[in-house]
Amino acid sequence: MSRRLPFAENGWTPSLVKHRLKEAAATFWAWHANQPRVGPIGFRPSWPEIVRQAAEAYGYDPVRTRPAPPAPDAIDRMEAALDWLNLVSDEDRRMLWAWANGAALWRIGQRFGKSERTMHNWIARATLVIAAQLNQAETARRRAAAKRVRRGRA
Repeated sequence: MSRRLPFAENGWTPSLVKHRLKEAAATFWAWHANQPRVGPIGFRPSWPEIVRQAAEAYGYDPVRTRPAPPAPDAIDRMEAALDWLNLVSDEDRRMLWAWANGAALWRIGQRFGKSERTMHNWIARATLVIAAQLNQAETARRRAAAKRVRRGRA
């Protein structure tokens, strides 16, 4: 898999997990926007559209820009954060991903049949669960590394 990502100085916190999930969503869409389009183009000719008026000529339409391609370390962080979503239930996963993509809490609450305040609490709980499991895994990894050092297998 990808190289190991740095561990937070004082461990993972819910706010750090929230930040990483937001960054992962932004990286995901920036990466997706820069991928080549593949697959059938549908029922349309391969020739360009015919310009019927001068206002439709090149340069008159608003420019459509794509976000810059994400950096490789941002993609690594995105992959790790997307793996974190497997640490929570399916409902929490869907809710967290919608929130990370910038959906309004009241709209997410409508979808799940909850109030906006309840959705805020769910996000806090889900990110706390993720942070606790990441901290637990990191502690286990450090203990195993310390045990190997004591045995002389560093």
